[in-house]
Amino acid sequence: MYFAFAGPFSTFHIQNDPNIEWTGVKFSSDGKMILLATNGGVIHLIDAFQGTQLHTFSVSVLQS
Repeated sequence: MYFAFAGPFSTFHIQNDPNIEWTGVKFSSDGKMILLATNGGVIHLIDAFQGTQLHTFSVSVLQS
């Protein structure tokens, strides 16, 4: 599944697992990066101008 961001300057697609939903979108204070939080334990850091993934953070949940 592909998701598209559209803005006044560019549009790009981000591939995502179809079973994972986005739970938050935040822009950096300088507007150069986008942080995408998901309900699947993954956070994506995206270049806001090119749409390229800069880093993917995996969060593991400890179960007791």
